Amino acid sequence: YLDATTFMEFLIKRGIPQRTAHGMVGRLVRSAMNRGIALAELPLSEFQAECADLDDSVYEILGTRKAIEAFQSYGSTAAVQVRAQIDSWKKRMEESR
Repeated sequence: YLDATTFMEFLIKRGIPQRTAHGMVGRLVRSAMNRGIALAELPLSEFQAECADLDDSVYEILGTRKAIEAFQSYGSTAAVQVRAQIDSWKKRMEESR
């Protein structure tokens, strides 16, 4: 449930207090775990039971790949950052030969 953190940040950006968002996400993760499914597989109605303002845009940020890509800071797990690190180290290795 790597995307749980991304989902919580999504809720916080929408103005939901961190503690409230944490509780909401925890309940949704528990529900998904009990069914053996991913967060992204929960029906929209279940998300809306936690926060009536949510719409299907929630699915745009859910999923492991999307969660990984959401972290865009230097040295993060985003593909563009990983590629930059690989390229940097390849260049260093070539220069040290």
